Amino acid sequence: NASVCRDFQSYINDEAKRVNQNLNAIRGDLTDIRKNISKYAQEVVQYQEQIDELERQIEVLSRSIERMESEIEVLAIEVDLLEESIRVRDETIQERMISMQGFFSINGFVEIIMGSSNFTDLVRRIEGIQDITYYDNQQILLMQQEKEKVEQDKIELERQRNVLEDNRENYVLTQESVAALIETREEVISEFRRQESQ
Repeated sequence: NASVCRDFQSYINDEAKRVNQNLNAIRGDLTDIRKNISKYAQEVVQYQEQIDELERQIEVLSRSIERMESEIEVLAIEVDLLEESIRVRDETIQERMISMQGFFSINGFVEIIMGSSNFTDLVRRIEGIQDITYYDNQQILLMQQEKEKVEQDKIELERQRNVLEDNRENYVLTQESVAALIETREEVISEFRRQESQ
């Protein structure tokens, strides 16, 4: 019996050592799992911070898009109004030139000079012609300035439309990034819970 007891005691001692080794291995695994859980928790916090920042950027982009759309709309209306003003001014100038063309022929100048009753009347008629010419030149100058402004406004309008399109693309990309980060965060949380339950 003593030898059976010794063998049994030896078996029990070996089992105790094996169980102790298994316990140490489990404790090591538990420490690793706790480290992983801590790492996962840090990752979740980092992902949430990134999500919060991207959502803030989305809000800024959204307000920027709304503002730019209204600015583009106003600028487009201004361009249309300026083009209409140019068209009306151009028609007026052309009509005046056509009507004045017959009046300001060589014979017309001779008639103005010869038709004057006195020198004062002659000076008054010449000043009237100069006033008409000055007014026409001013109208042409205004029309040229309006045309330049229209061209500048069209360039600005195109630039704003391009920026708006870029902002819309950035808005979509940022939303996609947020969705991907949320999905990754949920995967990390799921893995965290799985390891925690183990």
